[in-house]
Amino acid sequence: QLADAKDPHLRGGGMGGDRYGERLSFADATWEWRRSTEEAGSVIRTLSQDQWIEVHYEDLCARPEETLARLFHFLDVAPVQDSTHLGSGGKHIIGNGMRFDMASEVLLDDRWKSNLGAKELRIFDEIAGPLSRRLGYA
Repeated sequence: QLADAKDPHLRGGGMGGDRYGERLSFADATWEWRRSTEEAGSVIRTLSQDQWIEVHYEDLCARPEETLARLFHFLDVAPVQDSTHLGSGGKHIIGNGMRFDMASEVLLDDRWKSNLGAKELRIFDEIAGPLSRRLGYA
């Protein structure tokens, strides 16, 4: 599922709608996640350790200031003041309805834990389970 506005009328880049026609089946989405994750791993293996940094989404949500400080240091750029407050203006992704939300902080979205049923979890495990576990996810 694409990240988008909480208000369904502001989804699809602010145009409303659910973008249902663009969605992949769960199995296809899982294959795409696996493919893109394996591809990223292949790229990383061609780089020296000082040329890349690993950032976990969960760490960014749990400790945004610390995680962003690590990124700023890695990129050798000055920290952005108040960079963890999304509602502070001027920071958004064009076309993503989330820019209309009034959120002011980074929050973990783990709806998958309650939204995925046994069938989807089985499909994911069959397609991407070993890779997921190798990356540190149970």
